[in-house]
Amino acid sequence: MNKENTIYNKTFTYVLPMLGDCLGIKPQDVCACYIGDSYTSDFNGHILLIFHDGFLNQNKDSIINNELFIDSYIHIEYEKQIFVFDVPINHKYGFKKYLDGKYSTFPEDYKLEILAFHNIIDRTCKVFQVLYKDNELRSKLQKQLIVCLQDDQELSSKPDLNFEYFSITHFIETSKKLSLNSVEGGSNNHLDQGLSKVIGVNSDGTLIHLINNREIVGLRAKHNNLKSYDFNKIILFKTKPLKK
Repeated sequence: MNKENTIYNKTFTYVLPMLGDCLGIKPQDVCACYIGDSYTSDFNGHILLIFHDGFLNQNKDSIINNELFIDSYIHIEYEKQIFVFDVPINHKYGFKKYLDGKYSTFPEDYKLEILAFHNIIDRTCKVFQVLYKDNELRSKLQKQLIVCLQDDQELSSKPDLNFEYFSITHFIETSKKLSLNSVEGGSNNHLDQGLSKVIGVNSDGTLIHLINNREIVGLRAKHNNLKSYDFNKIILFKTKPLKK
């Protein structure tokens, strides 16, 4: 698998710029940006980054010494570090609006920051049109969808967590390069049926397992946290931290 592919989801477009100045990064430095991890809820509400190797090799010390840095960990089948960061205080409001899919309500200065970060100068770019509820895009969507969009409706869908939470399937499955403005549609987050194996490891050494096609985090999984799955009172085994 080509581990240097870049995942262009909505978080890459609308959230990554929040860390641009803080980390001194550009879009081309980052493989992927997420707002959570499909395998654990520990990092929900944070920004997760995977860097391109060249950038990481030269800047790892400054990254982990940044005041926004929280933790890093590795998923075994992907074999690249995932870095977890706090949302900058001045972007908490914008982050909440992103989760709600209210892109046009971003503060004006952050809208300009998004455009500058991605070097967007063309007003016909969909990112610009979404941020400013462009009438041309509205008309186009109304014709495509055969609906009448109200003035208070956004011109892009809410973030789909199938794309905005890290999953190794994003990198294992062959897929075309996604457009910068968004990722639309569904996602296949399931591996082959019947698998039961370790697919990742947390920074504290606990293992992440795939059991009956469900992704379970050892030591942290609780029955009441799992939806539509019956363990039939099977007790999850505990795992010892891996030796460093």
